[in-house]
Amino acid sequence: MRRAHRHHGFSVLGLALLLASCTEIPTAPTPDDSVAYSQLDLRVGSGPEAVVGDLVRITYTAWVYDQNAPDFKGNQLETATVQFALGSGQAVIAGWDRGIPGMRVGGLRRLVVPPALGTGLDGFGVYPPDTTLVFEIELLSIDSLATDTAEFSFTELVIGEGVEAVSGANVIVSYGCWLYREDQPDNKGLLVDTSEALPFAIGFGQVIEGFERGVIGMRVGGRRRVVVPPELAYGETGSGLIPPNATLVYDIHLLASTEP
Repeated sequence: MRRAHRHHGFSVLGLALLLASCTEIPTAPTPDDSVAYSQLDLRVGSGPEAVVGDLVRITYTAWVYDQNAPDFKGNQLETATVQFALGSGQAVIAGWDRGIPGMRVGGLRRLVVPPALGTGLDGFGVYPPDTTLVFEIELLSIDSLATDTAEFSFTELVIGEGVEAVSGANVIVSYGCWLYREDQPDNKGLLVDTSEALPFAIGFGQVIEGFERGVIGMRVGGRRRVVVPPELAYGETGSGLIPPNATLVYDIHLLASTEP
């Protein structure tokens, strides 16, 4: 929803195993300011193939490009694990969206990424500005972001005893949001968003329509499961980890409601 889904927590960097280097080289050495993007498979995986729209989990090691170093690996910058929706713009490095499609789970690929596809002129964090980078990326897992279809519905999990949420009321809710999957318990596929305390006013378009419909009529203390089809959610556009035409499942807890 407009407020509930603008920030997702799935691009979280963590510790990862240091990847083994390989003696193959992707291109012949060239001056750093003219190095082109390139990729080389060091190990071809045997698992599913990554395509744009998948949620991928990778472990990677990054180096500064050095034309005089073995495999062009200069100073090592970091080793980490990250998860993101491929092709969504969530990748820390834009070149990953170009270099990961076509990899299979278990595969290892080396990317040479010039600044235009990396950290740009400014750099960030441990990455220096205007610098060509070398990455070795292992594809750990793939989750599909596809959903099944369903109509709008809601199920009362707990009937609240407090003030009723009506049009015009200011409410505070906590919630979890999952992609709708018919083959999963409670139809909950991948968890794509959560909030411990989301305030909004009912009837003012501050959240997606299906979420607003799902809250109306709840009483404080109540819990409700709401199925929201794409036409009442993010439609053909999607948002973050939520793909286009996605049906969603929300578990909503109404924490507070004021009379309008």
